[in-house]
Amino acid sequence: MPAIINREAHESGKGPRLQKLRAACLLLDSIEDRNVFNAYTAIECSEDVEFNKHTDTDSKRYVEENKNYKEGSLFTFNSHEIINTMVAFADLWVENMFSESLVLGFYTTAGYTKERENAVVKECGVNLPDTPLLRSMHERDFSDEVVDVASHLVKLEYQYQYFDKGWGHYAALAKLKRDGWRDFFSMISWHFGEPDEAQLMAEGIEKVKRSKLYRPVMADREEGILRQILDMIDERQNAKDHVGRFVNQSDVELAFYKGSTQASALVEDPSWRMWDGLAAPEKRNIKEKILDVCAAYKVRKIGIVARKVVQARLGERAYGKEKNYLSLKYQIYQACEDRLSRFFDEGDCESLEPEKVDEMLDALSVYACEAVDELSEDYSYLLSNCKTVEGIVLQLFDECYLRFEEEYGNAV
Repeated sequence: MPAIINREAHESGKGPRLQKLRAACLLLDSIEDRNVFNAYTAIECSEDVEFNKHTDTDSKRYVEENKNYKEGSLFTFNSHEIINTMVAFADLWVENMFSESLVLGFYTTAGYTKERENAVVKECGVNLPDTPLLRSMHERDFSDEVVDVASHLVKLEYQYQYFDKGWGHYAALAKLKRDGWRDFFSMISWHFGEPDEAQLMAEGIEKVKRSKLYRPVMADREEGILRQILDMIDERQNAKDHVGRFVNQSDVELAFYKGSTQASALVEDPSWRMWDGLAAPEKRNIKEKILDVCAAYKVRKIGIVARKVVQARLGERAYGKEKNYLSLKYQIYQACEDRLSRFFDEGDCESLEPEKVDEMLDALSVYACEAVDELSEDYSYLLSNCKTVEGIVLQLFDECYLRFEEEYGNAV
């Protein structure tokens, strides 16, 4: 694998505020998207901001470069800030095997203007189009002329940066035809004239207020909640473990929870004591349990379930030792046991159609979520939204506490 330029921030660096705010806003937006079951973000990881989100149908990795400039600043495509970003993005694209799941973005408070005939342009031997290249990119105009000029400029800059560093991925980029470069430029979203730090802070506070996690008891604590999220992003920036740099949706839920409990009269659920005495009656994981009752269940759908279990485990890794979390998990377990008992009374669950498996899993999640909502009138839970509850339900199957059959082997 060719060596590429390391563009990560020095480990002692402190993340610029604009990056943290962008990362926080992207994560807050993902919580409002009902199709997203897992999302996490970090700064100074690949580029300024990295944001990953997963739905039932696909996964996207969004990498964004941020530039905060004073009002009236203007970029051209050949400005150092832009062309340097293009080289970095090209490296990412090749490193990710030209993946369609990779999405790139450039966010700046500045505007753009037309390129000038300078020494670099002359060396490229290209004729600049009448329209600014950045306007064409921003408006998704990827004509042959635009793609040809832009790709020549990127390749020339790539040569400048790598001529004494082993040439990086230049060989792969040099082989690209016009359509390949068109694919590259089309995966970049351009954000010009965007809010600066102060404006973005105000937007972030507004996102907290509009969030489905927001409760009236959090009034006047919106900025504090946002600052907790920003602090987590900043603190994890220098983690040695790559995965440890990311802040996920569960972390955001924790920030909201802390915002609500500052003035909450709710008490702690003592059910964590019950969880400590609970034994897992068998050893099958959720995939084995599904296939044992429904051999026709699609591999794709098992993959979706497995990813949701992984997401639940991330939450448990962060909060699994908290009494509050263990109480929540026990209450979800008890609710599922109650609902499964009704399924068993209704008929044979030893052999199921795929639709019935989905029906049971959905019904268990809904029933458990309703139970947690009711319990939340008296008890304060660290995490309690329905997506988290669904993940814990699936995790309980995977950890051998729940099963589809009324009896299995020696487990009753």
